[in-house]
Amino acid sequence: MNEQVLGGQGNSKSNGVEGRSIKGDRLRQFFARLTGYPRTFMKRWELWTLILFILLLVVNFGYGLWKTSYNPEFCNLCHIIRPYVASYRNSPYLDSLHREANVGCKDCHRVSPIESARELVAYVTSNYKNPLRQRELPMEDCLYCHRGYASLAQQTSHLEPNPHASHLGEMGCGSCHRAHRESELFCHQCHTWTLTPR
Repeated sequence: MNEQVLGGQGNSKSNGVEGRSIKGDRLRQFFARLTGYPRTFMKRWELWTLILFILLLVVNFGYGLWKTSYNPEFCNLCHIIRPYVASYRNSPYLDSLHREANVGCKDCHRVSPIESARELVAYVTSNYKNPLRQRELPMEDCLYCHRGYASLAQQTSHLEPNPHASHLGEMGCGSCHRAHRESELFCHQCHTWTLTPR
């Protein structure tokens, strides 16, 4: 085999090798050095097998990391998240009630892999506020599990007054509910009554 072709110099047609690209030869040389094979013995099928193996390794590692991130113990690795995980494990707040119902952190805190990467970079570079800003979850996220506002009103119909049958209509869940701290009745901005069973 011609050294000029392997070195990526010259025109592949002028070296008598039809259909071989210079870029392919450079890639073959790179993987030959990586695997310790002499470059003249790095065959095309070996090259593609190695590329496929590396690609599968990267995809498998990424998927494993993504699945692991659903475990609250993974969240607990960051010191700024530890108080929230402690609250999730044992508190009188909604986060602990959700844990009892087998709802994990990422069931509410849905983020894309890109957003997760941004959060990781912010954590590593200490580019975050402590305590973390309160997240306002979209009402649709809550109603996905809680089956709609009418269903909530029916579930709390034993309370007087019914907090989910307000004269203000369908209010955002975050108006009253907090996950990692004590919830507050929005109604108490005007009213002084307490919720009592009928």
